[in-house]
Amino acid sequence: MKTKIYKHLLFILLALIIPTKLTAQTVSMDNGIAKMNISLNGGTIKSLSLNSNDVNVLHDYGHFICFDHWGPSSPEDEALGIPFHGEASKIKWTLLGESNPDENTKLVEMSCLLPIVKLGMNRKIYQGSGSSVFKIVEEISNHTDSTRVFNLVQHPTIGAPLLDETCIVDTRVDSGFSQSGPLPPGTEDIFTWPDALVDGDATDLRYLATDHSWNSAVVTYILDEKKEYAWVSAVNPSLNLMVGYLWPIDEYPWLNLWLRLRNGAAFARGLEFGSTGLHQAWPELLETDTIFGKKLYEEIDVDETVLKSYYAFLAELPSNYKGVAAISLSDDTIRIEEYEMDPERSIMLNIKGVSTGTYPFESASAGDISLSQNTPNPVDYETLIEYMIADKGQARIEVFNALGQSVKVLIDEAHERGNHKVLFNASALPEGLYFYSLSSKGQQLQKRMLVVH
Repeated sequence: MKTKIYKHLLFILLALIIPTKLTAQTVSMDNGIAKMNISLNGGTIKSLSLNSNDVNVLHDYGHFICFDHWGPSSPEDEALGIPFHGEASKIKWTLLGESNPDENTKLVEMSCLLPIVKLGMNRKIYQGSGSSVFKIVEEISNHTDSTRVFNLVQHPTIGAPLLDETCIVDTRVDSGFSQSGPLPPGTEDIFTWPDALVDGDATDLRYLATDHSWNSAVVTYILDEKKEYAWVSAVNPSLNLMVGYLWPIDEYPWLNLWLRLRNGAAFARGLEFGSTGLHQAWPELLETDTIFGKKLYEEIDVDETVLKSYYAFLAELPSNYKGVAAISLSDDTIRIEEYEMDPERSIMLNIKGVSTGTYPFESASAGDISLSQNTPNPVDYETLIEYMIADKGQARIEVFNALGQSVKVLIDEAHERGNHKVLFNASALPEGLYFYSLSSKGQQLQKRMLVVH
């Protein structure tokens, strides 16, 4: 037992001291139309804005992820140090690379390893050259020795100035219930969009009225599985500005909405979509198992990976905009139809450069070089690293520990163009998180490697 606790503490320490030598603190994406800033402290999207008006649509909370679980930790998890909403937003993420897969696309890749539960995530963010749309693809991996249950909930939160008394939230959902009501909900506790009943207070969820007596209320809806995509949007007609999210329903079948008032005024509003609709600790969630016949968690096997994705977009609005009636995706376009208005006021967003954001996760690319994930990973004894050099020249592969100190130079020599590989014996390394980098002709790529004996 002491050895197991020691290993948990070791992974916590390693995650907290990921070297600044290999990672920056903030990653920015800006194509002149829209921009996004992502903090590597927690992997949180801190700002999302159009260049034309520079209004950050997100609250100070930003858009973070609840990974491993959504909501409170059980007493057992708290004893291990697992925080509310999981570890992902509390640890340092690693920047793996920034590149241009093609002339229309910018790509940023980052990753994290949850030090206690040992689930990993590799995230890729795509931005097209002429678009106000971002596509985010996240690959979940299991670094334990057994099948694990998990949840992933996207946690975007909007705030002022986008959020005020004129702000309209729209979506298309199925049955809903209040997290503050009976759980699981009975027939009498179910409502349909946009009406909700929370603590006896009837409300229209399209609007954030400031006369409600309830605070931090969470309402949950299951999505219509007959459709391929789900969406949620927030519109501020006075700012002529919209933010929205679009995602495959089979990847995120639940939508969780909440609001927070401060001194009777709008403070924050959550537009959360995810793999669960029950804001409880694992014991309660596993016991409930399903709501509306829909599973409240997912499972991931050893060495399995699970892919999830969504689009985040911004749009300028015509005057007197009434809200959103429908959002659809076809070919290279996201189509947004206005609420109770003429279809001629539909907004079309170009997603060329992001719609094909399915480039393989096995390798990172930076122009003339690419670096694959080592296999196997985690590694006990030996692991294989594959890489590509586009042109003849010098190439160096080096391994660093979590303090950014070099522990081994694997290759430092002239290469012919093409694909190469090197076998690395990690048996002498202490357990923990490491990084390996490929450097050639002024370009550098890094990936993480976990050593577990």
